[in-house]
Amino acid sequence: MVCPAETPEGQACGLVKNLSLMALVSVGSPISILTRVLEDQGVEDLSTLDPHILQNKDLVKVFVNGNWIGCHRNASMLIQEIKDMRRS
Repeated sequence: MVCPAETPEGQACGLVKNLSLMALVSVGSPISILTRVLEDQGVEDLSTLDPHILQNKDLVKVFVNGNWIGCHRNASMLIQEIKDMRRS
């Protein structure tokens, strides 16, 4: 975890330099829209998953704003599809 206010260089210097290099700041978006898009991309809802499947090493947990919303079986494909959606 990175604290954007406290850095070894001091408060004002690190706030600009470290946050710009280590974080992507975006404006808020409704969670319902993001959840719907992720479900369309194959993210499985936690309520439908068998608890034994969650032990699978290939299964990737998907979080939105710190909330675990589901799992996906192919992380690289999900990442690529989201990147393509952002770029178009």
